[in-house]
Amino acid sequence: MVGSGSLILVLAMVVMKSGWTAGEKSAEMVGNMAEELVEKQLSECHRVMLTVTPHAALVQTILRRVGAGVVVVGESVSQLWGRITPPCRALFLCLTKNKNETSKALRLLERVGLWKHSTTWVVVVGETAEVETVLLHSSFRNTVHAIYIALRSTEPPILARKNPFKIFTHVSQTVGDAVAVYRRCMYCKNGEAAVERIKSWDIAISHQYNQFKNLHGHRLRMVVVPYFPYIDFVKKEGQPGPIVSFRDSIDSRLVQTFAKKMNFTFEVHAEPNSSWGLERSGVFSGMMGQLQREEVDFCSAAAPTPGRLKVIGYGPGYPSDIMTLTSLKPSLLPQHLALIRPFSGTVWESVLVGLVVWGMAMWALQRVWSLAVGTPMQNINTILLFGLGSLLEQPVPDPSHTISGQMMVGLWLLFCLVMETGFRSSLVAHLTVQGRSEPLDTLEDMVQQSGWKWGMEKTLYKGAVVEYFTKHTGPVVHQVESNMEGSKRGSSLQYLTRWNYFFTVYSILQL
Repeated sequence: MVGSGSLILVLAMVVMKSGWTAGEKSAEMVGNMAEELVEKQLSECHRVMLTVTPHAALVQTILRRVGAGVVVVGESVSQLWGRITPPCRALFLCLTKNKNETSKALRLLERVGLWKHSTTWVVVVGETAEVETVLLHSSFRNTVHAIYIALRSTEPPILARKNPFKIFTHVSQTVGDAVAVYRRCMYCKNGEAAVERIKSWDIAISHQYNQFKNLHGHRLRMVVVPYFPYIDFVKKEGQPGPIVSFRDSIDSRLVQTFAKKMNFTFEVHAEPNSSWGLERSGVFSGMMGQLQREEVDFCSAAAPTPGRLKVIGYGPGYPSDIMTLTSLKPSLLPQHLALIRPFSGTVWESVLVGLVVWGMAMWALQRVWSLAVGTPMQNINTILLFGLGSLLEQPVPDPSHTISGQMMVGLWLLFCLVMETGFRSSLVAHLTVQGRSEPLDTLEDMVQQSGWKWGMEKTLYKGAVVEYFTKHTGPVVHQVESNMEGSKRGSSLQYLTRWNYFFTVYSILQL
């Protein structure tokens, strides 16, 4: 199916060699038509002319009217618009009467990827006999607006004799006898591309004719990967290969509605490996690979990633849920641990280290004083028991006999007063309202949990999800990816019943 693209004009101007008898009247008429088209549709477009004979009279006439840069067919041309990516482009392709030169130009358009821009306007100026050869060429397979201005030759026009697609009967501006105008119709021949003749230049350059309102039964190919409730299907009975039938799902309803409104038919193919596709050196596997190789026309919902956006076009999508983490819901904390919850583990460790450091300092000062004056001293056990008793508001007799010892005792008692006040107030709060475990909502919260594990269903850990984890530069995401566990489809709830397990859920647009 035609992908989305920027508005591009391709004015393919096929000009005869010196043997082609095109008079001044014909040249001026073609120039006027091109100028009018530029004024009405392409005034903001970046315009380029691709030609074999840049000095031909008709080419020069068109150049004066539209103002375009010149690229010569046959030279080494890798791209037509250089490094720029303008929102609107205009290409004037001017070739000789020689069919080999025409083939070279068409191959060039195929090579530079003209088919990737579905809204391309194509106006071909050349002989009547080349109308179908050019307009139905594969390089224009996705071109929505394609016009051919055929200069009259001495031979009777081929398509003028057999014109089965006279869709427009109203003529607001009749084209003169010197030229005939044809247009590429993408689906009007039983759903296939065809050429139709039009008699009004105003109709040719207007937007009245929407080629996607009616696809005339055109058959499209769709590739899908199962992901309920967005897409679901079953093997189609009596059909070989991967052709399947829709089950009721969101995407199936959308596609069936589009088919009814736009008058097209479709067949659904299941991706053999149920893979959205990964990129390797610019080449995709899975569902994205089938789109890249043009084996199918469109697919079910898939996440837009930088790599995918280079090779496929995205239409408007519906919003999806964000990535979430699921685990057992927060539970009540055990009541018997309320005595230690007022302080965190770090605070309790700091208190213990402070008690030991204070006791050693107190003992060292007592030891120095005892050696200096020969007085008795308290042993280390008595000092530590005094410090612990002070914390519990049950101190043993004061172990200090010196001024320095009394200062150390005073500092410790002040420290104990602050800690006891904070502990008592926090303990009352914890005993009044029983606490709950905290919910963990981010990847950072998840990886910080000691002894916890996490995983995802194997059927979901593919495509854009794998690309996200493997190409992300954040260390947390890399840690999640390196420890990710896979689970079978339908076994998620069994994993979630474990208190120390996370299950990662992704939305459809991240697949």
